[in-house]
Amino acid sequence: MKFSLSVIILFLFILVIACEQEPRKVNISQKELKEKLIEHNQKKVRTEDEIIDEYTKKHYPNAQKTATGLRFVIFPVEPNSDKIPAKNSVVTIDYSISLLNGNVIYSSEKEGGPELFRVEHEDAPAGLHEGLQLMHIGDSAVFIIPSHLAYGLTGDQGVIGKNAILVYKVVLIEIE
Repeated sequence: MKFSLSVIILFLFILVIACEQEPRKVNISQKELKEKLIEHNQKKVRTEDEIIDEYTKKHYPNAQKTATGLRFVIFPVEPNSDKIPAKNSVVTIDYSISLLNGNVIYSSEKEGGPELFRVEHEDAPAGLHEGLQLMHIGDSAVFIIPSHLAYGLTGDQGVIGKNAILVYKVVLIEIE
């Protein structure tokens, strides 16, 4: 009996001591925090870059890469128009958006037809805006858009999750 009472008292004593201790605070300067975040993001971009490289080797070996990390393949229409979208151009496109696993998550067909929007002013991934400015009227293209040029850390608050790499298949129908 004494032994079990001793064990209970010891357990209660440890419980009281453990509850009284405050969590340990870690002091880190703004500069150190910024450096750690930059390092983390650079590592994430490198890892994502490797994933996209593997994907493009398998599916689009002729894909080119821009300085921002956008991968693209453009399939020109012959004869080719000289007109390409610029900032503020209003364009009409047919598109489908899929994940690297091939699941189509959005398409102009599902959404009711071609989409009309203003380049560099609409709520669309920066990678799409960048890619469209490489196309001529009638061209089709595939854009592999890294998450930092797509919907990043938050996703689209719908179907596209956080840090998603997107594959856009686009046809540039018209430039107004």
